[in-house]
Amino acid sequence: MQNAITLIQKFRPRACFIDGSLILHPSDKPGSESLLKKEYERTIALFTQLYATAHQHECMLIGAVEDSRSTRLGEWIHTHMNVDHGNEKMYDVPLMEHVLQPGERSLAFSIAEKNTTHPTLSDVSPVWQEKLYACYLKPSQWDYPLRIEFLSDKETLSANATRAAEIAYAQSALHKEYAFPSILVEADMRAGLNPEEIELVSDKILSKLGRHTLRMKRRDRRPF
Repeated sequence: MQNAITLIQKFRPRACFIDGSLILHPSDKPGSESLLKKEYERTIALFTQLYATAHQHECMLIGAVEDSRSTRLGEWIHTHMNVDHGNEKMYDVPLMEHVLQPGERSLAFSIAEKNTTHPTLSDVSPVWQEKLYACYLKPSQWDYPLRIEFLSDKETLSANATRAAEIAYAQSALHKEYAFPSILVEADMRAGLNPEEIELVSDKILSKLGRHTLRMKRRDRRPF
């Protein structure tokens, strides 16, 4: 998060991609007595700083969620369009898979129905709670729709959703079977550790502990 803030401040890009959501998942929130509470509060503060930095430098902040399991859009449709789907959960990605054609985006919607009751969004400053939106984009015929999140004022929501979708589409439509921003794929590859280096470190640890103290998975210690 800090790297993204520094990047925006230093290079002033027109857009900045984040791998994942622009807010912590509810399951990431620790209990009130947890030792991780201070770390959680620090992370929320960094998210807030990131929003402010992107807004200040007019940078389109785009969070790309690789495998969304959200039901938020299905809930929005149920609430605002009076569509009853019973007690069955309507997951957004399968729904959008049947609706969107390649190059199309869905309507934009707020990340949470009620910001004040959302487990993690409620900890963000009210100034930014109302500016967090999402939509779905279909970059490729042969892959699932991609969930993207972005910052916007309500008055300029349609224009900002279209702009965010266009930027994400340009980065995600390069491979017909893997529709995800290529810049995030490259960043992940650059950040990943070399398997040979990992093996070297693990071998040193095992040599100190003794190979019968900590056993690796059977598939990782095949003699052939």
